[in-house]
Amino acid sequence: MKKLLPFLPLLAVMALAISCSNEKPSATSEEAVSEQPTGPSGVYNLDINQSVVKWRGDMLGVKFHEGTLNLTEGTIIVDNGRVTGGKFVADLSSMVPTDENYQPETGYSKDKLVTHLKSADFFDVANYPTAIFNVTGAYDNNTNGKMTIRGRTHNEVVKDILVTDMGNGTIKATGQLNFDRQQYGVSWSSGAKDAVLSDNIALTIELVAVQ
Repeated sequence: MKKLLPFLPLLAVMALAISCSNEKPSATSEEAVSEQPTGPSGVYNLDINQSVVKWRGDMLGVKFHEGTLNLTEGTIIVDNGRVTGGKFVADLSSMVPTDENYQPETGYSKDKLVTHLKSADFFDVANYPTAIFNVTGAYDNNTNGKMTIRGRTHNEVVKDILVTDMGNGTIKATGQLNFDRQQYGVSWSSGAKDAVLSDNIALTIELVAVQ
């Protein structure tokens, strides 16, 4: 025992060192910052006067048409800057063309285009006046959802979503949605090989909502 006495302080120091090495290191300030929320969260109601859906359809090899749609109602659920839930409804009767690819002198005007788009050839607005998007989830900066047009519902993705905190409990959420019109029965064709309407319709969604 007397022979061990001189080594006791050394053993104590070694035991303390081993104990410290097994402790979980505390988070650095940089790690702590990364765990903090990076965007707004909560339930927001759509401001229909500041929200809009912009649409574009291409006549392959010829021209394009684009315009806007108003929204009638909507709710957005945001979690840390990501749109994870909610619903918004677009009024298809509110179509307004914004491009200038028309030839009024030949009878091809904006009014004629809108009348055609509202007809049964396209969106059949008399029977299906709205388009609805229900959010089902989110991943990265994309939002999954189910879109309903002409009574048909399919899974779609709103991509590249950006949620901006505008202050005073207001946010702006923007994103891109491309859908195949044929899936929804919007199947009109000109029948002309040199004037084929693309099946892809591009939407730019701009939603302003208040908590």
